[in-house]
Amino acid sequence: MLAITLLIPIAAAQVEKPDPSTRYQKLLDEVKADQARHQKEQMDKFKKWNEAGKEGPAPAFMMRAPIDEFITKFRKAAKDYGGTDDCVRFHVWVVEYALRTDEDAALQSLDVVMAKHITSKDLGGVARALPQYVGHLQRDGVADHFDRILEKNPHAPVQALALYHRAKSAANRVRVGSEDWRVVKKELLRAKKLTDDQDLARQIQSLITDRENLRVGGMAPEIKGKDLDGVAFKLSDYRGKIVVLDFWGHW
Repeated sequence: MLAITLLIPIAAAQVEKPDPSTRYQKLLDEVKADQARHQKEQMDKFKKWNEAGKEGPAPAFMMRAPIDEFITKFRKAAKDYGGTDDCVRFHVWVVEYALRTDEDAALQSLDVVMAKHITSKDLGGVARALPQYVGHLQRDGVADHFDRILEKNPHAPVQALALYHRAKSAANRVRVGSEDWRVVKKELLRAKKLTDDQDLARQIQSLITDRENLRVGGMAPEIKGKDLDGVAFKLSDYRGKIVVLDFWGHW
């Protein structure tokens, strides 16, 4: 009887820590639901002001919901799985999204993954986020992080993202036709060859095409999208028309 009694808390302890993939997806779903709820509240607020004849100054609208509670949750999960690669995806989320809200948390997570998990297959998000850290790491620091990922990480998808985002950051600082542009373009084409992500491949090709073909006075490329009400539109729909451009933006 005593053995059975002792086994119960042991078994409970064994199942106490949830599967990391399940926990990560649950947190992502929570973030998505909270963002959707917040954006609906903001849109309803805007519509009421619009329907009221736009009387008075426009109220302040913030289309991105605060994420403080989720930073705490992702950091807690990262700590729970600390010492294993299971913590990486949680740290990477903090690296990607927390910089403008909790700079210390973002930099701490960045330090952890770069120091202890440089070979992880989940490091792609760090490559995506690095350009926004320019002001914190200075340009050399960002370049060093890209170099370390490309040198140490063996996974092609991570390599592709690192090459793309490093080249993208440099693309607008170099002159098309110069040796610097040829180096940038070579990195972009290498990234395109490495990736199996068709969206990323299209972004890479679009960056090359736009950089080499867009000129002042030239024809703008077609742009397709949906407005805030979900109605599809094309840039060419408005050719030759005088328009007022009114858009939501959050950075």
